[in-house]
Amino acid sequence: MDQKLYVELDALLDTRIATLAQLSPSMAIHALHHGYADRISDEMQLVAPDVTNADYAAAYAARDVETLLVARPTQMAYVLHDIIVDMEREQRKVSPGINDLVIELNIWPYALEPDESRLIAAAVAARCGIDHYIDVVSIPTAQLTLDKIKTSEWSIMIMYNFQEWWVAVMRRYKERPTGVPTCCMVVPALLLTTQGADDPKPRTLPDGRVLDPFDTLVMCMADIIGLQFLSPTTYCLYNLPTA
Repeated sequence: MDQKLYVELDALLDTRIATLAQLSPSMAIHALHHGYADRISDEMQLVAPDVTNADYAAAYAARDVETLLVARPTQMAYVLHDIIVDMEREQRKVSPGINDLVIELNIWPYALEPDESRLIAAAVAARCGIDHYIDVVSIPTAQLTLDKIKTSEWSIMIMYNFQEWWVAVMRRYKERPTGVPTCCMVVPALLLTTQGADDPKPRTLPDGRVLDPFDTLVMCMADIIGLQFLSPTTYCLYNLPTA
């Protein structure tokens, strides 16, 4: 049986800074030098003060092929190579006779022609230093249900738009759903808002321990789906300086 890896194009290209550049080139440059790589939320007004959060959110939701033309590779485009090597190493340990590793690249929401999709796949393979065939798919975030994840047999899902997925998919379930704990989502450690993030009191237990929101979510979701939170820097422009 093949082992399958899912990866979003938005995880491999920094379409966030590209969106900022489309709104205001000067503010995109400002953001790069004022905490963009170290941000803990996508409240872009904190790093690009002349761009409102509402304007950024609307522009990112409407991102298109023109955004891709401005975007550049993220660090994840390079990390992906190591993830694939680790998957293959573990694969050989568990099932030496395993067939192959299948990589599925989700280009949604970008409307690409078949030739453009093939070029994107080839560029991703070259940039990540891999010789695997990449299968290009276009799956809206709202359709990435737990059932879809199970039937697709993805063992790892590399995703940037985790918050969008959480809202679009998890809200559909009225009761705790049957999960896919064998799949691990690799996502950025981003908060919905920085408001209150510096105040540990709401997260402090009676014994004095302070809960980490990401570690807590990993534990709470363990039987639903695996989660691994990486620094948002991994999903930013490659080799960006941080504070």
